[in-house]
Amino acid sequence: MKTSIVGLGQTEFSKNSGRSELKLALEAILGALEDAGLEVNDIDGLVRYTWENTTEAAIVNALGLPKLTYYGETEFGGVNCCGAVAQASAAIEAGLANVVVFYRALNARSGVRRVSDLLCMTDLVHASAKGSKDDNFQGTTGRVAEGLRAA
Repeated sequence: MKTSIVGLGQTEFSKNSGRSELKLALEAILGALEDAGLEVNDIDGLVRYTWENTTEAAIVNALGLPKLTYYGETEFGGVNCCGAVAQASAAIEAGLANVVVFYRALNARSGVRRVSDLLCMTDLVHASAKGSKDDNFQGTTGRVAEGLRAA
C-alpha cells in the first residue's frame, strides 16, 4: 500500500489572529479536507506534536469525529514535521487508520509566551554550557532534534 498527502490546509500568517489555537487548527483541518475532497467523518487518525497546545480530544470534540482509531504524537514541534508525516503514513500502512490528519496550530506572534517555556529553553542552554553528557546535541539555541542522533 502507498500513502500520499492528499490535502493541505492553512490559515493566514498574522501578527494578531484574533482566534484561539483550536480555532486555527479547525480552520486548517477543514481546508485540508476541502482540498482533498474528503469529509470530516473520513478522518480516523490524528498526529500532532507533543508541544501542541490543541489536544486531540479538543479536535475530536470540536469536529465530532465518530471513529478515531489512531492517535500519535511526535516530539519537538516544527523541526520534526517529517517524523509526523512518517508516523501518519505508518499508521495507514499498518491498517490502523485510513485518513490521518497531522495538525499544528500556533499563535506565536499573537499568542502569549509562557515563562515556563523560556525557563525550559534556558535550562537546556545551561546544561550544554556545564558539559552535560549530551553536549554534542545541544547548542546555544537549545536541544537539537533527536532524529539527528541517528544521522
